[in-house]
Amino acid sequence: MLHDRGPSEETIHTLWTDRSIWVVRVLLWFAYPLTLACFLSIASLAVYQYAFEGLPRQTSN
Repeated sequence: MLHDRGPSEETIHTLWTDRSIWVVRVLLWFAYPLTLACFLSIASLAVYQYAFEGLPRQTSN
């Protein structure tokens, strides 16, 4: 339906209820920081692993 009528704000409000628009926008707002946090966590774990593997091993004599 949205593809046929266009993605304008007025069209969205006529096709969907205010509550459904609010729910989708809140979920999108939470999805963005969650995705960013996942990527940052993966990157920091990769850096941590790279730093840990680069340390010289100590042998006990």
